[in-house]
Amino acid sequence: MLESHDLAGHAQEVLRLDGDKFRVAKNVSEVRAECERRDGEVRALRSQRVEMEKNGDVDGRGSGDGESDEEKVQADESLLKLRVYRNLGIDVDVDKSTGEWNQAVIANRERGDVSVVGIDRDGLDGTRVNTVWDKL
Repeated sequence: MLESHDLAGHAQEVLRLDGDKFRVAKNVSEVRAECERRDGEVRALRSQRVEMEKNGDVDGRGSGDGESDEEKVQADESLLKLRVYRNLGIDVDVDKSTGEWNQAVIANRERGDVSVVGIDRDGLDGTRVNTVWDKL
């Protein structure tokens, strides 16, 4: 029985399984770290909500600020867009005199470069959109 056993094949299989085991253990460790990070975010958001409720700002929009529902929705849309841009590595600059967005600063951490793309009143045309995606 021992004579028919392939020692080299067995050793390779053990090494492959060990590699798989360590990859799985690393992935589990990364997932646990991410869960802990997300739990911290949840705790911070909950405490922020409690603080907002204490201040009478239950829905996150304030109370008695004079804004219409339309203005609040527009503000929410702008904030959402800004968050998405920032998560992609794009920071949008606002012209202080007009209050309009005038340029996008795109930081690509993998390549270690920063690019600036101009934005006009109408937004980005097809060429500029392609430039933004190429820079990401």
